[in-house]
Amino acid sequence: MKRRILSLFIAIIGMLICQCSDLANGQEQGSKTEVVATINGNRVITSSEIDELIAPQVFSLQERIYSLRKNALDNLITKIVLEHEAKMRGVTVEQLKRELMSEKVEVKQSQIDEVYLENRGGLGSMPEDEAKQRIRLDLEGRERLEKYRSVLAELKTRAKIVVSLHEPIPPTLKVSAEGPSIGGPREAPVTIVEFSDFQCPFCKQVGETTKQVLQGYGDKVRLVFKHLPLSIHPDAFKAAQASVCAADQGKFWQYHDRLFNSSSLSTETLMSVAAAVGVNTKEFTTCLDSEESRARVSADMKEARLAEIQSTPTFIINGRVLKGARGVEDFKRMINEELERHQKRQSVRDK
Repeated sequence: MKRRILSLFIAIIGMLICQCSDLANGQEQGSKTEVVATINGNRVITSSEIDELIAPQVFSLQERIYSLRKNALDNLITKIVLEHEAKMRGVTVEQLKRELMSEKVEVKQSQIDEVYLENRGGLGSMPEDEAKQRIRLDLEGRERLEKYRSVLAELKTRAKIVVSLHEPIPPTLKVSAEGPSIGGPREAPVTIVEFSDFQCPFCKQVGETTKQVLQGYGDKVRLVFKHLPLSIHPDAFKAAQASVCAADQGKFWQYHDRLFNSSSLSTETLMSVAAAVGVNTKEFTTCLDSEESRARVSADMKEARLAEIQSTPTFIINGRVLKGARGVEDFKRMINEELERHQKRQSVRDK
């Protein structure tokens, strides 16, 4: 009898959950077409129209919330895994942590000597023996932490964790595809718009990645460069202006490559790189000091700001956002998806 009542109770709860879910989905669907304002009795403004206007800002908030949730989830998973392992070993969590962190590690003298030689200039008048002892302790601490992380990763693997927390889906951003480009033609099925900063180390790092990506797709992928010199990089804006001036003389990509490989972005460097790539230095100097080159860099920055793009490098691949110095596979995944969509659209047109 009790089992029948329990089964009936579970069935009722299941029905209520389904009904609530359907109701929530219906409300969400309805909210997309909800009228939020009317003008002159005939111009209707819907919530979906508003959502399109603020999509980048909303996504930025969603990313922050996701980051907070993910960090909290990671911390909670670690806590539960450690508690389980401590219980299995018959110790407290703190005892387990000390045990994992106190494992013997070995740092070779050659490693210490190498670090000492690399940093000797910044050690001041510190005696060599004391400096090397500090280096040893630092290396040992790092090694212990690395071992601790390795053991923790193994414990998590054994726990068969399945994470169902989903990243927010980025909105499709509309940015212009105007600017210096390389790769395929304007009508290429995939266009990548890169917002970059010549003083950003991650932008330099991803440069080699984008070259590999373009080589693999021929005329199917076009890369467009746009400027987003960050305020934390004092030389970046002038460098962006300089590249605009090089572009005016058909030397953008040569200038781009040399600038990213330069250790300095001083005015002298900007001029010497210009001479090295073969531009007319007199025209280049006039351009560099002009309001026009400044305005063109500012136009890219404004476009980035309107699209809520705040970091470099940021890539817009057929309207989809890819942030940071990502690997070749990340680019390939998105590009292949876009090429597949393009092929499907072509098939529909051909029917």
